[in-house]
This record gives sequence, C-alpha cells and structure tokens, in this order.
Amino acid sequence: MVGLALFGGVVEHARIQTQAHFQATMAAETGDVMEQLRAAARWLLTVNLDPTLIAFKRIAFSEALVVGQSVDSRTDDPTMDRLFALRKEAQDTGILADGDTPFLATHLLDCVAICSIA
Repeated sequence: MVGLALFGGVVEHARIQTQAHFQATMAAETGDVMEQLRAAARWLLTVNLDPTLIAFKRIAFSEALVVGQSVDSRTDDPTMDRLFALRKEAQDTGILADGDTPFLATHLLDCVAICSIA
C-alpha cells in the first residue's frame, strides 16, 4: 500500500502540472469559441500522446485492477469543466446544435484520448 500511496503522489503532481499547462494553453487562446474548442482538442491530443502520461495511465489501470478500486477518486476536473463551458457557449451562440453538453464534451474527450492511444 505504501507503493500505491507513493504512486498516488506522483500522479497528483503530474495532474497539477497538466492542469496548469491546460489553463495556460487556454488562457493564450484568444479566438472565438470554436477556435477555443479546437485548441482544447489539440491540447487533449498532445497530452494524451505524452509518453510519461501514457505510462502513468498504464500503471494506474494496472494498480486499479490489483487493488480492486480506482486509484483516482477525485470528482473535480477543471479540464472537463472548461470543455463543458466551451461546448455550452458554442450551443448558446448557435455555432453548434443543441445537445446534451456533458455527454458531448465527454464524447470529445473520449474520442481524442482513447482513439489517440488505441
């Protein structure tokens, strides 16, 4: 269990760095909402192809199987919150058709994150 706690600390550090990078990337994006959504998708693709984060994901999945539970029980997710907000803004301005914002934002994340490493 000590190894799992240590790994959890490493993952938390990586999560904080990744969130800071996402926030900086999005703060630098000055285009309209569609350009911001594209920038977010490009960022998601880039970060999901990062070898260090791929290694963390593999270890996290294997540890979750060994321990029998999820290694990450966090419920707050600033990246998803930003995707939800961008998707909703695009819907509100009529750029994108109405739809289930959480489902569509999650689908975007899944398409980029899962398809990029499959």
